[in-house]
Amino acid sequence: MSVSLAVVENPEKPALAAQTAEVVVLKFGSSILRSPAEAPLVASAVYGHVRAGRKVVAVVSAFGGATDRLLAEARALGLSHSNDLLPGYVALGEEKSAALVAIACDRIGLDACALSVRELGIVAEGEPEHSRPNGLRPDHLKQALDRHEVVVVPGFGAVKSDGKVALLGRGGSDLTAVFLAAELGLNKVRLVKDVDGLYDHDPNDHAAPALRYRRASWDVARKLGGALVQHDAIDLGESRGVEIEVAALDRADGTVIGERSAPPGPAPALPPLKVAVAGCGVVGGGVLGRLLADPRYDVVGVLVRNPNKVRDVA
Repeated sequence: MSVSLAVVENPEKPALAAQTAEVVVLKFGSSILRSPAEAPLVASAVYGHVRAGRKVVAVVSAFGGATDRLLAEARALGLSHSNDLLPGYVALGEEKSAALVAIACDRIGLDACALSVRELGIVAEGEPEHSRPNGLRPDHLKQALDRHEVVVVPGFGAVKSDGKVALLGRGGSDLTAVFLAAELGLNKVRLVKDVDGLYDHDPNDHAAPALRYRRASWDVARKLGGALVQHDAIDLGESRGVEIEVAALDRADGTVIGERSAPPGPAPALPPLKVAVAGCGVVGGGVLGRLLADPRYDVVGVLVRNPNKVRDVA
């Protein structure tokens, strides 16, 4: 299932570079990238946009738990005060994710590349672990978009004027994505989460049915967003005129955060997508294994030449 996203250039903002193809910015957090095993899922989501004729800037977080582990390692060896060398080590988590997602994209035939924090060139100022982006060195991103269908970039990290790496605060990959969309002259960015939008209260609280917003204002998002969207990203989206769409992986609908709100309502109950798989070799078997483990899909049949052949999946 591919996701459709229409992105319209904002005429009041100059685009970073004139592109012959529509460009979208997608962000995938650690709730999606729990481990390297999920990199192919991100590649599949990106593929849908490329198939529709778009170029993709994919912003990725570190794999689940990696940031906390890297922070703990750096702080165990460093001093108790703020250390401006720490961000350079912690940002390696996002760079690893970017490299592996680009490899997964290449595996399925996409023309992809990965940039490092320094190559991406977001310039920031402020505290080493909670800086704010204030500029973008456009050379590498422009050239990468000119040459490739997919550019995978690390979130969370930026470069200060002294050349040292800085971090954009916890949840800073959201801020990276919104900032890049603004610099590219886009009026929307899509944040892919493990939930399908913003609710009026925690959907896991079963005291009352949770209602989902189709549209939520900036103020509503600040009040209810909690850990779902970084508040710095919401502030930047409002100031730069970039709507933030929060949606689940492979789901077309979600919540659009912007100037206006609409009353929340029940989220549509989507039945599992029925899937038939043709072939169960190395590639088909890998796909089948992921489909069987994902409750969003209902595998109704597998077509093979020899049903009696022993395979890695039942």
